[in-house]
Amino acid sequence: MDTQRNRGSHGSKDQAAEYSASHNDVTQRTGVLNKTTEEKGSGPWQHNSQDLSDEILEFNDEAEKNVKREGELENLRGKIKTMEEGNKKLYDEILKKVKAIIQPQEKTESLEVTDKDEKKLSYLKESESLLRKINALDEEKKKLQDVLYKKEITIRELQEKREVDPAELKKKIDEQQSLIERLKAQEAQTKEECDRYCKVRDELDMKLKENEDINKSLKKDKNELLIRLSKIASDRLMHENTNITDLSDEIRPTKLAEKMQELYDNKWTDAFDELKINNYAEEETISMLLKILMETHKVCKEMTFSRYDKIKEACSYVEFSSAAGDEDKPEDKTAAKNKLSIVLQQDIKTIWRESSKILFKDTSPIIEKKVADKLDFSLLEMKQIQVYLKECIEICWMMNLQEKPMHLDINVQMKEGHHYFDSDKFRSFTETGQHVAFVVWPALYLFEGGPLLKKGVAQGFKAGQYSGGPDDSCNSERL
Repeated sequence: MDTQRNRGSHGSKDQAAEYSASHNDVTQRTGVLNKTTEEKGSGPWQHNSQDLSDEILEFNDEAEKNVKREGELENLRGKIKTMEEGNKKLYDEILKKVKAIIQPQEKTESLEVTDKDEKKLSYLKESESLLRKINALDEEKKKLQDVLYKKEITIRELQEKREVDPAELKKKIDEQQSLIERLKAQEAQTKEECDRYCKVRDELDMKLKENEDINKSLKKDKNELLIRLSKIASDRLMHENTNITDLSDEIRPTKLAEKMQELYDNKWTDAFDELKINNYAEEETISMLLKILMETHKVCKEMTFSRYDKIKEACSYVEFSSAAGDEDKPEDKTAAKNKLSIVLQQDIKTIWRESSKILFKDTSPIIEKKVADKLDFSLLEMKQIQVYLKECIEICWMMNLQEKPMHLDINVQMKEGHHYFDSDKFRSFTETGQHVAFVVWPALYLFEGGPLLKKGVAQGFKAGQYSGGPDDSCNSERL
């Protein structure tokens, strides 16, 4: 029995030693794999080696479970050893008790029979109790040995199942390293392609921006050319054609006609009242105010025409010089001046017109002085006369900047020895009649010989009613 126990104990120890050695070998190999994995670090290959890492983690969990089972086996071996020692002690005690029962007869004869029987009975009971304990311990030992046997079988199965071949493990590591190298090469290639694409994209963006700038410039040039073409077409249409009016022009004839009417209704009335206050006769007052207007219109016409001729002569000389070179003759200059293109003529008029509007503030005092030289100086000391004169200068200056200068007409036709009152040209001042006593305000025409824009104002009278008589001249003839 003891021999079997010792043999079972030695078999368990050998199996435990074998398991421990295998476990240490697996742990060592697992550590090598983990170290190799850690040295490679993280990267694009990590997702591809995830299966091997999961297998390693699972193997480590199984190894830890085996370590726990080894501890349980050691505990079982300790219990079995303790039970064997207890059984041996019990067995020795039983032997002692039996030997004490079968001692030599001579040693027990001196004892009383009753005492011997009681001792024997006591020994027998105690022996039976010890035997029961021994049997119980044997049963428990047997159970523990069965459990130990099953555990050892489980451990062996796990060892066989999880045994790692170093060659296979090295092969997997090499495959992972190869995969890592391929992924690194692929990553470098991808980065290189990305850099190349980024460079191409930047070049395309730069070219696109350049094209956009060119398109903007072309669109701007196109719009300017279209505007210029439209202007040229408009200028050609309007060249010496006063029947067509530019509605965008702030000083177009219809606007100036309205300003002339306002001048008569407001500033002329104020100046008339001021002269009347200073004891001027009505007809004399009207003649002076009419003279101021007509002289202003005359001076403005002379100055604007002079300025236009100078600009036209300068432009003609430049165009002729650029076309013919330095060797030119006076007669060639005159011919070139008369053969200016329609576009250039219109450009000259535009330059003349715009520059005249800009220079009006500087030119106005000059016009005022020239008009004042032909008037009574005392008139200019009156405030309302000054206001009236300034307004006349401004309107007459703009009237002479048209395609054709606007015309002021105070002429009256003679009929049957009297100045005939033309109701199509004039409207009555305070008196009506078939004859004209004097002109109050001139008729305004789009240009000389052109259509009438605003009627003039004249004082009418019937035959035999005017005190001046039929032979007296009209004030329009005296101006």
